[in-house]
Amino acid sequence: MDQAIIALDLQSQLRDAGYRSVGPATSNAAIRALAARGRIDGAVLDVEGVDFSAAEIADLLAQLRVPFVLLTSGRDIVPADFVGRPTVDKPYPTQELLLALEQAIGRDRA
Repeated sequence: MDQAIIALDLQSQLRDAGYRSVGPATSNAAIRALAARGRIDGAVLDVEGVDFSAAEIADLLAQLRVPFVLLTSGRDIVPADFVGRPTVDKPYPTQELLLALEQAIGRDRA
């Protein structure tokens, strides 16, 4: 239940910043379905917020060429292949998350 509340709060933060949220997606199949409906400009992957392998999801996002930010409570749990990706530690200030997302997407919203 806590993860659902966190996801709703994250969606709200992104909408308030001018993004359109198409998630959350909680499985590889859900991510593929969202990607099939249209381009995904960026993603936020909560490493602890999934009931499956975060590395598997990160691999899929990379395969689909979706830029993403890792959201974690400890950088030691970041999948090894994705160390160096934009990463934000929880709890996070909204502005820090938005800056990391902009970095991942490669656009300047200033």
